[in-house]
Amino acid sequence: MTMATGVDAALLLDRLVSASNTEDVGSSLEQIWKALRSEQLSASEVLLEPQVLTALLEVLQTDSYKNLKIEDGRVAAARIYLELVKDNIDLLLTEPSEGRLLETCIDAAADAELPSYPRVLTLQILQKLCQSRLSQNQLLSAPNGLHRLGDLLSTDDPQVRNEALLLAQRLSQFASISKIWMFSEVGDVVMNIAMAEGGLTNGNILV
Repeated sequence: MTMATGVDAALLLDRLVSASNTEDVGSSLEQIWKALRSEQLSASEVLLEPQVLTALLEVLQTDSYKNLKIEDGRVAAARIYLELVKDNIDLLLTEPSEGRLLETCIDAAADAELPSYPRVLTLQILQKLCQSRLSQNQLLSAPNGLHRLGDLLSTDDPQVRNEALLLAQRLSQFASISKIWMFSEVGDVVMNIAMAEGGLTNGNILV
């Protein structure tokens, strides 16, 4: 994709990698997201830079970069990933290392101490990633991954629960995961939610 006039991809991405203060990191993340959304920056230009992917993952995982605490860093990184993942699912499942993004998203989604919004965004990333069959083995290998995702179906946070239900619907297409969840009573949780919302036909449309 041709870059729009006035946007230098190399300069924009290097600003994030070389950032030395909180303001520069936050500003760089915001500019990268806006450039991706406006198609002034292509996903491929970001994905070709391993240092940028490593930086994004660090922010998503720790809410910080180079030990600099970034205000709403997870949200900023997650919004960028939601742009990148649209047409690059398999690559993001393997770069910068296999399964790392998926596990990071599970960790954030399952962290009850985080606000709703970053948890919702990471669940939306997981929904995209799990369109690929490559995600199945990574989910099975993630430490307590399926159990922690299943627990989200019982959360009191309706936004997180709804996104978890959407993810569960997608994961149910994988026979091995459906079998594990059946024996861990996730199916019962879904049915209980449906009945609490008024039944399968009149209740929550996500169930």
